[in-house]
Amino acid sequence: TGYRIDINTTLVKLAKILNKVHSVVDLNLSLGRTSLNDVGCSAIGRLLDLWPIFRLSIDMIGSTLTDTSWSYITCKLHLLSLEQIYLSFGSTQISDRSLIALAESLPSQLTGCALDLTNTVVSDVGVVALVEAFYKLTSLSKLLLSFYDCTAVTDESGHSIAKLLLKRPKIIEIQLYLHSTNITQSSANAIRRAQTTRHTRFDVQI
Repeated sequence: TGYRIDINTTLVKLAKILNKVHSVVDLNLSLGRTSLNDVGCSAIGRLLDLWPIFRLSIDMIGSTLTDTSWSYITCKLHLLSLEQIYLSFGSTQISDRSLIALAESLPSQLTGCALDLTNTVVSDVGVVALVEAFYKLTSLSKLLLSFYDCTAVTDESGHSIAKLLLKRPKIIEIQLYLHSTNITQSSANAIRRAQTTRHTRFDVQI
């Protein structure tokens, strides 16, 4: 409309309005390429106090999100009744610190998880911690991970993903986007060998 709004102030107002709502099942926030900061993320944290929230989608691609900002959201995730989660951190300033915090807070009842970390500085430290957390999600059946253009991601991550796919037969839909990483043919082949007849979808791009 030609008007400029401050996304963080808007999120604070939205949190106040929705605080009066008795039940929220789906929460979908598209915040890509905005000046998202601690104030806005704190407001998102308050939105996560809504109940029960079975499906959560937050697109933050290209925003000014930092590890500190993200912490306001992470601390609430394990309290939710989430079944499906989609988070896009692409081209933000988050690091392994946020990935480790996310790994520690994923709700155990998740059935679907999609994480886009394209063009971030995450490394094997964060990725392996995340993959280890997936072992605890016994109902997980759908998994999408994108580490496109994450040059600090190497074979250590690749082999940990391959091991997960072999040891968790309930994960039947896999989408992995690992272009422009430092994953070599060794772990790429291990990931492809992990494909079994149980997979209804196996889309791996390396």
